[in-house]
Amino acid sequence: MNKKAFVLCLFLLGMSFSAHAVGASVVVPFNGMIDLNAGKLEVHFGGQEAPSAHVKIERPLAGQFHVNIDLNHVPTPLCDLATVIDGELKISGADRGHREFTGWLKSQYTLLDHKPAYDLQTAFAVKDRKLYIDLLEFGFLSARGELGLTKDRPVSLWIDLLPVDIEEALALLGYGEEAFEMTGMASGTLNIEGPLRRPGIKGKLSFYNGELKAYPYENILLQFEGTYPVITLKESRVSQMSGFSFNLAGSVDLLKLDRLPVQLKELKRTPIVSGADVNKREWVFKRVSEGDAVTEMKYLFLKDDRGDTEGVLGFERKIGF
Repeated sequence: MNKKAFVLCLFLLGMSFSAHAVGASVVVPFNGMIDLNAGKLEVHFGGQEAPSAHVKIERPLAGQFHVNIDLNHVPTPLCDLATVIDGELKISGADRGHREFTGWLKSQYTLLDHKPAYDLQTAFAVKDRKLYIDLLEFGFLSARGELGLTKDRPVSLWIDLLPVDIEEALALLGYGEEAFEMTGMASGTLNIEGPLRRPGIKGKLSFYNGELKAYPYENILLQFEGTYPVITLKESRVSQMSGFSFNLAGSVDLLKLDRLPVQLKELKRTPIVSGADVNKREWVFKRVSEGDAVTEMKYLFLKDDRGDTEGVLGFERKIGF
């Protein structure tokens, strides 16, 4: 362990403590023990009450370090954070230009803004001016990939959204139940490629067996791609339990997520029909049979002289026995 490592640790903890008081004079008391020869560091930042942090680093073998960090309601730019981080770090390589850093970290007892949250687990390596993420798990999110440590910060990241309850996911992201008025389950994948400031984004999200604005749906499939922050929907569709099915098209600005419900309303909806006859003005787009009972659902379209569909005139439902 060297003096640079200690100074960096002190700087990062000081930034965390003072992030909520920009422009104010902040004093962070600390005490502890540093033994560079034995490879030990144990420092306590703050007082006995929150916010405070306790950092302990030990070197059992040359180039190997055990890390334990206890954060007691430390204010950060994003939230009030309380957690215990435990892990191992390893440094290998004969010279400074070819050194490799590897390690794993795991958090426990995590609270975000005083509320229970998922713990984080990661395994990583730093070499050749790149951060390689072999594993990053945070609740229903799992990620892997790499981040360049050069000026443009090129990123190549795959993120998997494991099956999760939508209300639970929204609560973790800080949105209340009234934000989207959506229930059900969700899963999907996301690929991020390119410079970190404006990467390319491509992915697929599935929502199923829930309600959106009190309307039940069977499945919502969103397939999209674009350059951050604007993504464009492609081959996306909604299937409702009532029988309505339609394609979605349009763009969403990820920098305006507070207006996401409005952006979704502005997306173009096109009914999905089958068996269309150019000489007719109605198509059966779904038929539901339950024993001898049959329900047919039809859209009635208005056509111009060329036979192109201009819009929906109405909706008709027939029930037979």
